[in-house]
Amino acid sequence: MKNIYKIALAVTSIAVSFTSLAASDLLVTSSLSMANNNKVISGSEQYLDFEFLNENNATSMQFIVDLNGVPEKSVNFKGCVSKLPKTHQGGCNIVDGKLKVIVFSLTNTVIPTGAIGSISFNLGEKSLNKVAGITVKDMILAAPNREKIKGSTLLDHSSINKILK
Repeated sequence: MKNIYKIALAVTSIAVSFTSLAASDLLVTSSLSMANNNKVISGSEQYLDFEFLNENNATSMQFIVDLNGVPEKSVNFKGCVSKLPKTHQGGCNIVDGKLKVIVFSLTNTVIPTGAIGSISFNLGEKSLNKVAGITVKDMILAAPNREKIKGSTLLDHSSINKILK
């Protein structure tokens, strides 16, 4: 009988360890509106879509999108946090070539997993390298008790990189 308790305790300890290793992830995917035959044309729009996988019950977050030389005038960030639920508020602003994004809840509600919003660029074919150089960094997440929690950012430029090859 003692062995059963030891096994149960060991299994519980392992489960708790795995749970504490879970993180919340911000997935940023770049995409491109294309003309016929998948050819980039001048005036094509490039997009960055923000999706959040919340495994740690984050109630607020902030992150920075380093625009890497993309002209601020070409960035449309009105939809940056447009897909947030009504329980959350957010904002985006460009400062020194970096788009700063913040999401929070006045009622300390957990951010649901799903889409946050997107930004778009109208740069044309010759500027795809600039969009492919954009990075996402400095993500900070907070739990309901205001404790910082682990998170990571994943940036997928595969659709634009295929065109650049």
